[in-house]
Amino acid sequence: GHLTKEDGKVYSGTFENGKLEGSGSITVDEKLYYSGDFSDNVPEGSGKQYYPSGEVRYSGAFSNGVPHGMAMEYTENGTVKYNGMFTQGLYNGEGVLYTDNGMKLYSGSFEMGRYSGTGTAYNESGKLYSGEFENGLYNGTGTLYGSDGSIITGSFTDGKISGKAVCTYINGMRYEGCFDEGIPDGEGALTNVTGSFKYSGMFDDGDFDYSRL
Repeated sequence: GHLTKEDGKVYSGTFENGKLEGSGSITVDEKLYYSGDFSDNVPEGSGKQYYPSGEVRYSGAFSNGVPHGMAMEYTENGTVKYNGMFTQGLYNGEGVLYTDNGMKLYSGSFEMGRYSGTGTAYNESGKLYSGEFENGLYNGTGTLYGSDGSIITGSFTDGKISGKAVCTYINGMRYEGCFDEGIPDGEGALTNVTGSFKYSGMFDDGDFDYSRL
């Protein structure tokens, strides 16, 4: 059967007591908006939601009209935007997020649309950060991969390295100690590539007393 609502949406499929139950579809302005399972006139179960262009926007599990459970989100040009768990239309649980050109942006745990828990963020060069997140920011223990080849492992607060950490540089030098805004600052030790002692003492915004070398 068919049912046209006051808002112009056309419901088609199997009806019980005037409402869609089971398999059906919704069209808006003669364009397919949703096809799949229904309960009480609302998308519920397995289905697909479409862009006005006709491309698939969501594919997977729905509840109360929105993605809920395991589903995939697509860009309008057909590339995968997100593959993972949803709760009430938001990324929630384990999933993978991609850029519009298909590059992996984040893989790990989400909480109501934000990176939260354990995951890995990426950029065009590869890994950017791997570790713990909270509210979309680096929070907790993790490893930051610098564009200069440096690797910092330690504790992060609101996206920034905090307290003591270990940094290895592309030239093999290794720093272990305190950081401020991602730069050696405070008590620390710098060693050369062979691991022999190089410098131990106070650092100030990355600088130290060269006379002690």
